[in-house]
Amino acid sequence: MAYFWLIQNRSGSKSYEDIEGKIYHYRGTVSGADKLSESDLVVFYNSQRRSQSIFGVGRVTKIEGYLSFEGPSARRPVDQIPRNAAELIEYFSEYDLDEVPPPNETVAEYFAHVGDYYEIEPPLDAHEVEDKLSFLKDKSGISGIPQVSIYELSKHDFNIILDAAGLSDINL
Repeated sequence: MAYFWLIQNRSGSKSYEDIEGKIYHYRGTVSGADKLSESDLVVFYNSQRRSQSIFGVGRVTKIEGYLSFEGPSARRPVDQIPRNAAELIEYFSEYDLDEVPPPNETVAEYFAHVGDYYEIEPPLDAHEVEDKLSFLKDKSGISGIPQVSIYELSKHDFNIILDAAGLSDINL
């Protein structure tokens, strides 16, 4: 089990199909995509939502992988994303397609389902914990806040966030 800081878009985003507190949608090209796993504990953050907000915590219960081409309507489920052109051709051979989409037009997408979700209400402003979190200490303002979609946290930092949010007694 690992701990992650996830930047989650508001529900209804055009780029991602996040559902706050339930589904975290990400692409295989984002930094950290290959690290997030089932049973990992996550902190949800959004810089567009009431300033620098930490608004929930939960556990990843399931991750669904898809290969996508020509948009969401052309998604195909996959257990393991093909790593090269030969695997891609083999994967798409089971579908009735006129031609196999080229690798550069094929996107790996994931949907991490979240369980044991706890909303932090009101949201915790990152400024309140910046001097306690290892990745924000000694930074100017909150410049150390990860801007990548998936950032691995230490257990210590995860627990600091739980404590500051008043959730230290929850069972995740």
